[in-house]
Amino acid sequence: MPVETSQELSPETPVTIEQTQNIITQNFEFHGKGIEYFKLWIVNIFLSIITLGIFSAWAKVRKEQYFYGNLRLGEHSFSYLADPLQILKGRIIAFGLLGAYWACWNFIPITAMGLLIVGVLALPAILVASSRFKMRNSAYRNISFQFTASFGDSYRTFIKPLIVILLLSAAAYWLLYQMDPETLNSLGGGGETEDLPDEFRMSPEDFLLSAFYLVLLPFLPYLDYLRAKLLVNHTRWGNQQANLNTGAGSFYGVFFRAVIFTLVVTIITTPAVFGGGTVFSGVLGNPTTRGIISVALVYLAMIYASGYWRAERTNLIYGNTCIGDSRIGSALTFSKVGKIYVINTLAILFSAGLLIPWAHVRMARYIASVSSLTGTNIDHVLAENEHQQSAFGEGMVDAFDLDIGI
Repeated sequence: MPVETSQELSPETPVTIEQTQNIITQNFEFHGKGIEYFKLWIVNIFLSIITLGIFSAWAKVRKEQYFYGNLRLGEHSFSYLADPLQILKGRIIAFGLLGAYWACWNFIPITAMGLLIVGVLALPAILVASSRFKMRNSAYRNISFQFTASFGDSYRTFIKPLIVILLLSAAAYWLLYQMDPETLNSLGGGGETEDLPDEFRMSPEDFLLSAFYLVLLPFLPYLDYLRAKLLVNHTRWGNQQANLNTGAGSFYGVFFRAVIFTLVVTIITTPAVFGGGTVFSGVLGNPTTRGIISVALVYLAMIYASGYWRAERTNLIYGNTCIGDSRIGSALTFSKVGKIYVINTLAILFSAGLLIPWAHVRMARYIASVSSLTGTNIDHVLAENEHQQSAFGEGMVDAFDLDIGI
């Protein structure tokens, strides 16, 4: 019986291979540097601007190739193989649809509920199309990943909770229509509404997205679980099948702990910050300055607390994922992630955005440093038949700014 080795990972841990009988542990490592990525990043921005966004497809490929190429597992690095022209075509179609969606929502308000239904029901298809393209164009040791889920698989996974969410949203929309117009305006703007100009008066459509988000909130951990399960369980690397070994309850546990932790940090920080601003009023200057600094410090505390969600969710998904007979390890700590978030935020703000590349590289290096793959030797992995995939789904993800990956 093989004996599994264990290793405590730290940001300083070098890439090593430990072997006991047939079990080996390989550590990930990211070799990118902030100054290198800055040069690529600034050129990408400049060329995207002067080409009115056309070069952005090539910029995306250059960025992904940099991060993939600098991520190593053992003696090999990853590869990104996408064709920029495919991405550009997908983006043109996607942004055209986005423009039509925006115009209908803003100029034909009565279509709002219908557009919301269409948009929500399109998400499973976008998830499949985007994941197929991304996996097909991601490779390790010259063997591409594959995403094998069909559109039917995605809709069978999501259709029941999505229908419940849409029905509850429709009920909320109907209730908004039953409300007196003056009550709606009072909810939207507060105070007296009798002399409010027509262009500032609220309609049920103005509240629809807020009602939808409130309905969506308790379903988020479950939808996150379904998404992770669909993405992992339909991912293959060569002839190796991935599998997620956890349930929806774990996602709810992480979600509620993250919410409670964030609330506790905010509750503790707010009186301390504003109280400190009063005590040191002479140093901080006028009340406006004190208020701005106090609010900024509270936001930084919330950003730090959000590191708990990122760390625990990442560990939950990757720490419970196997691919073939190998197991992925992830050991992010929320204190480290929170610290990186805060420092990165301050660096980006005080550099007017010029340190964005440094922030991205810093986070990528940390995540890689605490990630590993443990299992038998992977030299036996064989490539399988691969087919070119459309970039339309990837374009939709970019156009609508959707985060639908793991």
